[in-house]
Amino acid sequence: MDHPLDARVERKTNIFDLFSLKGKKAMVTKAADGIGKSSAMAFAEAGADLALLGDERDSDQLERLAEELEERFDVKVAVFCCNNLGDEQLDALREELLQEMGTIDVAHINTRIQVEEEALVSEESWKLALHENLDNIFQTGRLVQQLMQEHRGGSIIFTFSAAESNVEEGADTFCPLPDAAYDSAKTAISQYARMLAAFSARKGIRVNTLCPKPSWTVENQVPLGETGLGSQIESLEENEKLQGVLLFLASDASSSITGAHIPVGGGFFS
Repeated sequence: MDHPLDARVERKTNIFDLFSLKGKKAMVTKAADGIGKSSAMAFAEAGADLALLGDERDSDQLERLAEELEERFDVKVAVFCCNNLGDEQLDALREELLQEMGTIDVAHINTRIQVEEEALVSEESWKLALHENLDNIFQTGRLVQQLMQEHRGGSIIFTFSAAESNVEEGADTFCPLPDAAYDSAKTAISQYARMLAAFSARKGIRVNTLCPKPSWTVENQVPLGETGLGSQIESLEENEKLQGVLLFLASDASSSITGAHIPVGGGFFS
């Protein structure tokens, strides 16, 4: 005999519709290569219109990626380049985003600037790493939080770092350029994301962090076989393996998940 509560779980739509981003506007930072590029490709394939953010030096790569995504997936893709995110730049970026996109429903915020110094990091390198990996993350997170609050909520995803989980081993095995400043900034992002999740939940905004094992980017071109990462091809494949998790966090499939820290390493974190 069927239980009367079973009727409540019957779905009127296909469960795969939960993973669709059709009709949504997604923003991806550092989208020119690496995890950011994989994220942009996943969101576009799922149907989202895209805002690709990057530095001026990445403008050509971003424009080529935008053309490719528009042609392959029939979505709208706009490119925004900004080297610094002070208050004036943020105000200008906000207006450009509203004009081009209307709003932002999904934001994948990630950055990666390392310096070739370890625990005895210089003050200059420390400030550079924290500015690029923490200050800019905060500014971008604040911007999309404001946009989402004014509209219909949304999902914010921060890219965390494996360095926090494996700091003792990192200097010799998995991190091409071990860096105390970079690792410290990435650890701070985790706490910032948790606080943002707690204070944004009532506004319908979900905030989660994705923690992948180290992966290849254009900026990280140290021979990967010498770092314990395997080949460049294997690392690029790892970026693609993040797409399913990113899509889950971006979509309505994870509508009840916020404040979560999700490691994706194929046993790396075990």
